[in-house]
Amino acid sequence: MAIVGFVVAAASLNTGARYFAMIIMVAGGHGSNSVCLAWTQKTLLRPRIKRAAAVAFVNAIGNTSQVWTSYLYPDHNASRHTMAMSVNSAFALLAIIAAMFMRIALQRANKQLERGEKSVAEAMKGHATQGIMGLTEEENRARRENFRYIT
Repeated sequence: MAIVGFVVAAASLNTGARYFAMIIMVAGGHGSNSVCLAWTQKTLLRPRIKRAAAVAFVNAIGNTSQVWTSYLYPDHNASRHTMAMSVNSAFALLAIIAAMFMRIALQRANKQLERGEKSVAEAMKGHATQGIMGLTEEENRARRENFRYIT
């Protein structure tokens, strides 16, 4: 959605089209941030320090754009801001490609877990292998063996 918004904003000077473009830019760009953070949290289970560092890293990298993107909108490029819209589109496409790569990598890891090439103990380290209170040891073992990455 964000890429469509960037293209419409760069291609048109119609006020209605540009307002529509701004709405779908925000919906497409900012909606993915929360999904990316949630996916990071659910993919990196343990140790908790590793998960916290990964979430902080994703959040920090995502916010670096606020430092340099203001330089993409010079006055001589006003109205269409084609350079800015092109860079925004390229980074949105890069994010889509990175998410697809991550999905394929996690699906490959899930298949290795299913075939027994990789053990669940390798995927779940630290406190993740501890049981859940209120469940029997058998139920905890079954949950550990059924572990799969969220794709």
